Amino acid sequence: MPSDPIYSQYADGTPVYRNQRPPRLPATSRPSPDPEASGAHMRLRWDEYNKRIYQAREFDAEGNPVRDIDFTIPMDSFGKPRKDHCIPEQHRWKVNNPEVGARSGFKRSKGEPLED
Repeated sequence: MPSDPIYSQYADGTPVYRNQRPPRLPATSRPSPDPEASGAHMRLRWDEYNKRIYQAREFDAEGNPVRDIDFTIPMDSFGKPRKDHCIPEQHRWKVNNPEVGARSGFKRSKGEPLED
């Protein structure tokens, strides 16, 4: 068992240790869609250790980020699930300045229960 602390865990209790986290999806003000995709699509953050999806990022047909879906819950410094999160959880991406539109960039909102 890894000596690293548990960073997050899946709904079934499977832990994700800090040193086993999959590479992050870029979370800049303008997240990148898959350059090989056309139309609306998702990019997946794959967990190689546990062989499952850790996170998904949804893009609209124009390549703008719509939402992130997290399939784990983060742990606090005592190894307990953080109470302000749920599994699965979505984070909607919102335009920084609605008057300017997508050119102004995007910000990731606070997590909320997953909806279609």
